Amino acid sequence: MAKQSFFDDYKIKKEVLGVVKKYGKLPEDFRFDSELFDLNKALGVDKTAKLLYDGKKDKRTIIDKTISAPFQEIRKFGESKEKSEIEGEKYWNNKLIYGDNLQALKYLLDNDYKEQIKLIYIDPPFATQSDFSKGEVKAYKDKLEGAEFTEFLRERLILMKELLTKDGSIYVHLDQKMGHYIKVIADEVFGKENFRNEIIWWYKDPSGQTKTFYKQKHGNIFFYSKNNKYTFNLDDVRMPYSEGTLKQAEARTKSFGRIVKVNPLGKIREDVWEISIINSQAKERTDYPTQKPEKILEVIIKASSNKNDIVLDAFVGSGTTCAVAEKLNRKWIGIDAGKLAIYTSQKRILDIENHKPFIVMNSGVYEIKDIDRQVKIDENLYKDFACDLFQVDRNKKETINGVDFSGKYGNNYVYVFRNKGKIFRQDLKKLEDKLKGKLKRVYIIISQNQDKVYTNYLKINNTEFYIHKIPYSLIVQFAIENKDSSLIINHLRKNYILKVNRGNLKNTDDENAPEIDKKALEKINKISQVKKKSDIETKFSNIAGFDFVNTFEIEISEKIKEKKDGVEIGIDKVKIGDKEGINNLSMILVDKNYNGKSFKVSDTFFAEDDIEEDEEGNKKEIKGFVKTKKINIDKKGLGKEIGVIYLDDFGNELFKEFSLK
Repeated sequence: MAKQSFFDDYKIKKEVLGVVKKYGKLPEDFRFDSELFDLNKALGVDKTAKLLYDGKKDKRTIIDKTISAPFQEIRKFGESKEKSEIEGEKYWNNKLIYGDNLQALKYLLDNDYKEQIKLIYIDPPFATQSDFSKGEVKAYKDKLEGAEFTEFLRERLILMKELLTKDGSIYVHLDQKMGHYIKVIADEVFGKENFRNEIIWWYKDPSGQTKTFYKQKHGNIFFYSKNNKYTFNLDDVRMPYSEGTLKQAEARTKSFGRIVKVNPLGKIREDVWEISIINSQAKERTDYPTQKPEKILEVIIKASSNKNDIVLDAFVGSGTTCAVAEKLNRKWIGIDAGKLAIYTSQKRILDIENHKPFIVMNSGVYEIKDIDRQVKIDENLYKDFACDLFQVDRNKKETINGVDFSGKYGNNYVYVFRNKGKIFRQDLKKLEDKLKGKLKRVYIIISQNQDKVYTNYLKINNTEFYIHKIPYSLIVQFAIENKDSSLIINHLRKNYILKVNRGNLKNTDDENAPEIDKKALEKINKISQVKKKSDIETKFSNIAGFDFVNTFEIEISEKIKEKKDGVEIGIDKVKIGDKEGINNLSMILVDKNYNGKSFKVSDTFFAEDDIEEDEEGNKKEIKGFVKTKKINIDKKGLGKEIGVIYLDDFGNELFKEFSLK
């Protein structure tokens, strides 16, 4: 055996030298391929079809070079006492993560989640609505866009495979536009031999009349296992026998004089699933455009996972996967780059009676846990850094009623909390008690790791507090530097965060600041939130590690008018940083019966005009609030308190609470 092995190694080395001699170098795939000595595979001479396109990265590069974006807790619902099996986690909490799913997946992989996820379901945006409109089939916009989407998904599939347990499975939900391309890519990633089914979800839908092509009435779901041994609970997803089959069995019993048995659990489920779309009156309906029926996920989760297994959805959307996993007693992780998706999913879980504890998190850039314990930071330098970061005039320091303000921003005082311990709403209440209503507006600066306020706007009596948080990445960088904060400010200017994320293409006030880099600008442009409902199906955000998401000043003034049929909120003024105008907002989320603790989105209003189609195929124009300058909340379900979240183009949010008479 040893001699044979030596001979094989020698033979392979000889072949490799021959390739180098002939072509001058080895193919890129050969250097990084996990099966290093499989020369044919390295040269692409294998039986698996491969899709070639510009920008296709090497698998090893994707795994090794993708940025790992740590999670930062934003808010928590409940306290978990369930021990976690993940190393480094004391207790398990289900997770809802806002951010770039590629970087979030990499962080999971780098933090002991490798081979810990039993089941993955994804339903990525795939440009159905925009490419099929007015009864005509539009060609896919261009080849580059198709290649970008293909590689976008391939990168994520590669990381997902690493996260799957050895007996895990993945279900990829796509439509006819890109399904065939992704099937080839999935064969590459998971192995053609691990493809189990193409599931056809067939549904009845009266809407959408066509004249030039066949009416689309199905979706495609590709089912892959990681290996040839995988979890599949056949009996848990059997289907009822048809009445005809049962009668036939009964007739045969009489004819043959012996009992013809049928399985009491039902017949084996086939790969065509007839499941109705969600009707307008269904209890599970969220009005999120890409929402899929819970029944689909119920079958998938029951078949390919067991109780207490971890289920992951990296395009969480309306939160169906997380909601069904919760109901079926599975652990879950949901990721999305859209704020509407996060808030929709949050409400969905909160509406489940006796739901388990879960955490809403941001996916940032650098990890920091209780930095005040790990790194000693000079308090004066830290306050100077915070003021410089938010352009506070430190020459206007003042003490009012025993409160030491660090300076002014515009005409209002700025209070910087020490970077020590957590900051709660009661801490702001203590400030207000000292001030005794002397100031109408106060700007507060805290570090993100301190945040237990969970909002960036709070009115206590007659004082408005605007809370602004220094991101983890900057705190870490400051801790490392621990000196003149201008080093970090210049770094921010170089990366166009302070100004460009506000949409202002002018350079900073610093004459020595570098010119705007077009590539950096392109990267930033990809992080915008959708501004109309129909874009949710066709647009995916790329956060790209962009974690400086709080502007120093978000000002919105409005008029509340209570009417017989509900409430009208008229929007008078919008100022975000140095930009004015309502067109800087992307959407407005409303909780029409806010309980003062947890925000449950009940209504969503988009900035731009849109066309909406009802279940009968009738179309109507929906006016965006940019034109109307107002939103109307109907009285059904209206409570005494209303919570409103204003979202700008980049996902920054301002929360306000209103009391009704």
